[in-house]
Amino acid sequence: MPPKASNSKLYATCFICHKQLSNQYNLRVHLETHQNVRYACSVCSHVSRSKDALRKHISYRHPGAPSPCESDSKRKRMKVAQ
Repeated sequence: MPPKASNSKLYATCFICHKQLSNQYNLRVHLETHQNVRYACSVCSHVSRSKDALRKHISYRHPGAPSPCESDSKRKRMKVAQ
């Protein structure tokens, strides 16, 4: 990924893949994608690489369904074998 323009604000860079993100929060969310953990949707068979991606999936595909934060007991967290 090419570096951001010099007139833009500072960016956070992933130390694993060197992706540049707009802030530290986005970097923390992004770092989840490098872990061997997947998050399964409790409504369908969709599996996400981060909690944030699962939250977005549920809000777009299953409007009205409880978000992962609201239904922690229903959310499935899976460890993926390497």
